[in-house]
Amino acid sequence: MSKPINMSKIGLKPREMQVLRAARWALTQVPNGFYLCSPGQNRAAERMIERGFLTKADAQFSPPTPEWWVVVLTPANVKKLKAAEKKAVVAQR
Repeated sequence: MSKPINMSKIGLKPREMQVLRAARWALTQVPNGFYLCSPGQNRAAERMIERGFLTKADAQFSPPTPEWWVVVLTPANVKKLKAAEKKAVVAQR
């Protein structure tokens, strides 16, 4: 990723920002780029998945308990985030 995305401009809630930051960290630090969301982060992760900002990993990568989700930030998600930021900047003008 080149320029950081200003998450406050796209109207994310604090928990969503936390999940997105953690997923971005996992993309750079974890070999497969997967981030394990705790049960308290699932609703935020679900909202991010619905908006297209995150992708839920396949069941084979998830732990055996359904309370823990595995998400990943794909290049398509990054494009969607940047497009949302650009749209928010234009709307503020």
